[in-house]
Amino acid sequence: VNPKVVNRSQTLHSIRDVTRPSNQARVMVRIIEIPPINGEDFASQVAAKRDILNKISVRSNRQNPIKKWDLVSNDDFQLEIYRYFRRRGWFYERRVREWRQRSRELKSVQIRHAINIKNLTQYIVSYYWNKPKMGPATAKRETGDLFEGEIYEQVRKTPVEVVYQIFQVSDNIRVVLSDINGAKYSKYLKTHASLTLFCLLVRAFQEVEVKWGSPDFTTLLDDHADDWVGKRSSNWKKLTKSAINYIYAEYQVEVKRAKKKDKDVPTIINYFKNQKSIAKLIKKPVPAELKRLARKVIEN
Repeated sequence: VNPKVVNRSQTLHSIRDVTRPSNQARVMVRIIEIPPINGEDFASQVAAKRDILNKISVRSNRQNPIKKWDLVSNDDFQLEIYRYFRRRGWFYERRVREWRQRSRELKSVQIRHAINIKNLTQYIVSYYWNKPKMGPATAKRETGDLFEGEIYEQVRKTPVEVVYQIFQVSDNIRVVLSDINGAKYSKYLKTHASLTLFCLLVRAFQEVEVKWGSPDFTTLLDDHADDWVGKRSSNWKKLTKSAINYIYAEYQVEVKRAKKKDKDVPTIINYFKNQKSIAKLIKKPVPAELKRLARKVIEN
């Protein structure tokens, strides 16, 4: 009754694709039976069952050298994201190389690749810039630890519509950064600054009273994704470029301060992993120019 695979899903997919399966083939399985939900206190029973399923998934995979994000790829939160994205025509990649294996099939039915589980979780953690142990420096520095403990518990509380909006904003940033050229905007800077850049844009949108999680914001982001031309793409480019200029200027202030005090000069990679430096940057008042450009983005 209601069986669920919590490990070896890849094995099942491989078997499915065998054209001439052997009648002698055998696969060892382990069945764990969980009592059905019944009687009173329905909510607590559901929560307990969800916790059991998540623990089975994690512990049954401990035997293999596997990434921490793979351990949560089948939990309720990740499946909810997957289904929501799929309904909107996007493929959320919960497992490594899953898109590569299925891209031809999915493209044939107009499903686009969205983002993978690791990167999306980094952006979700960056979104919570004002919560303890969260923010872009944590997301940059502790990738594996984002999928367990207090951090992942906070991640799992994120409404799925907010998760989708986080993806759309991060994807617009990705597209813009790929089009920004010049010696100042090195690939190195764009790569390491991306989470802080996203966080700064979250703040800018919050300052102009964008309601994250609202259907109106989802509709606006979907419209921009489907019609990325003219003023829309131009406004996103101006906003993103202004934000990365501001971030780079703040980094240069840190460099000058270190030189003046005869301390080690922070490299770009170390700067964006430094919780104190990035928290200081993010908590500053959002520049008026960024707020002006954020308004232009949501008005078109």
